[in-house]
Amino acid sequence: GVIVSPTSQMNLRGGYGGTVARPLVRELAPFLNQDFVRRRYTVGNPELKRTVVHNFDLRWEFFPSATEVFAISGFYKIFRSPIENVILDTEGNLTVDNIEGANNYGAELEARVSLGTLLPELHSFDLMANLALIATAGFAALWNLAQLRNASWLEPEPAKAAPAELTPLEQQLRRFGGTHNLA
Repeated sequence: GVIVSPTSQMNLRGGYGGTVARPLVRELAPFLNQDFVRRRYTVGNPELKRTVVHNFDLRWEFFPSATEVFAISGFYKIFRSPIENVILDTEGNLTVDNIEGANNYGAELEARVSLGTLLPELHSFDLMANLALIATAGFAALWNLAQLRNASWLEPEPAKAAPAELTPLEQQLRRFGGTHNLA
């Protein structure tokens, strides 16, 4: 990052950072995980890609005293291939998949003032406030659920093939020996 100090009481900061977010093992494993609280299943997706994140930020800081600050910040994040939940069926069962991208942006206001300016006896106490306004926009590639339902990692093993009228989740349950009724 870069810091410019136009005065001894003021800073202007700008920065960039790049990060990656790798899928969790349970998100990659093509197995059924039961969510007992929400009474649904989640199936992992071994075809997930890592998410690449680009972070940009700009911050203005003003220091009226050694213990006080007023600051305004702005940030913008670009996510490439973020991992999102995908609903598989009407029961609310889930899998995960990469969407094309998402953007996250916002502003932050911060203030820290000494209460000693109001009453000298309170010089050891500060009042702090922070407000963050954040917006997110995600965009998915144009794909349909039928395409996802035909993914190779959702198909049963050939030796244990299930009837064609079963949903991918029911096929997965049978593949792993489950006898759950999803009707």
